[in-house]
Amino acid sequence: MTDVVLRRFCEQCQAYREPHETKQVGPERVRLSACAICGGVLRTEQQRIARPLTASLLRAYAYPALPAIAVSTVVAALTSAFAAYVPLIGGLLSATIVIAFVFLVLRASAEGRDDLAIDTEVAERLSEWFAPLIRYLLTWLVSFSGALVALVALGPPAGPLVAFGLGLVGLLYLPAGLIVAAHGDGCLGPINPVPAVRIIGRIPGPYAVALGFLLLTSLVGFGLLALLQRVIGGIALVGPLALRVLGLATLVVMARQLGVLVHEHREEL
Repeated sequence: MTDVVLRRFCEQCQAYREPHETKQVGPERVRLSACAICGGVLRTEQQRIARPLTASLLRAYAYPALPAIAVSTVVAALTSAFAAYVPLIGGLLSATIVIAFVFLVLRASAEGRDDLAIDTEVAERLSEWFAPLIRYLLTWLVSFSGALVALVALGPPAGPLVAFGLGLVGLLYLPAGLIVAAHGDGCLGPINPVPAVRIIGRIPGPYAVALGFLLLTSLVGFGLLALLQRVIGGIALVGPLALRVLGLATLVVMARQLGVLVHEHREEL
């Protein structure tokens, strides 16, 4: 993220002045900041100071602990759990609730916001309920379609090797594809890989850093899930729900990290 700070500039000295280099002058009701060296009135400027990307990505781990986000995560996890019991479409409904919530976090973070603004109009349109899930699945399909084609078309021994290489390319592409999918409308946007490739091409260094953090987050998340499974996984109702909440919290952190990447480099994108 970026912080906005106020700096005071002295025209006569042609230099910025720190607080200890200023003094207050003028009538009591209209005090002005002046240079302590030359006495000239200082001009106040707003400057944006960018935080290091790594620091912003590290702060993402605390994001699920924000009270509003923690409550929203628990509600979304529990809603998706109970939605799974809806006849016929329960599994799809549960999955789309999770993906829609993750996309919501990604979009809010990309806009530099901590709060989550839910589009009630979309929630009321039944035809768009499953759009996030469709965009998500299409993103995975585009990411790994090359590997699947190579595996089937080439066969052993070359097929698995080529598929492995293309699978790695797909893993590199996937986060950028998810960024595009989270911001898209309708269902078919992820079929076009150009916007995602453009993201990677414009910020290759920061994108690589974000990939490293995503890998770390996934490893930590899986480790915590395995630990929680051993501790309370066998407790009826409580165990599965706690695992679902922790799993969603891990996805929330990863979405936050992708959103932070977009927000930090929105000018390049």
